[in-house]
Amino acid sequence: MRDMTEVLTSLAARLYGKRSARRRAKKALEALQREDP
Repeated sequence: MRDMTEVLTSLAARLYGKRSARRRAKKALEALQREDP
């Protein structure tokens, strides 16, 4: 799961800038976990 976090963080950093990347990646992970059955 940690690898997924790092991937999302790096993608978010490229898209949105480094400051908000970690927060956006965390929200994305939480959304993914909620959708998993």
